[in-house]
Amino acid sequence: MSTRPDGLAVRHPSDGTHHEPDRTDALADFLHTYNHHRCHTALGGKPPISRVNNAAGQYT
Repeated sequence: MSTRPDGLAVRHPSDGTHHEPDRTDALADFLHTYNHHRCHTALGGKPPISRVNNAAGQYT
């Protein structure tokens, strides 16, 4: 494991800790938080999903 310049810890596939299902699950969680809960200054403090038309089938 190492630390990137931006402070994030990353695992390397060669260190034996690489598990694709774990990475996939973590990415899904990250994307949900990033798009649904992260306030964005350019959107007046709203999350990015607020700009999506018909998100998750809200309108039929």
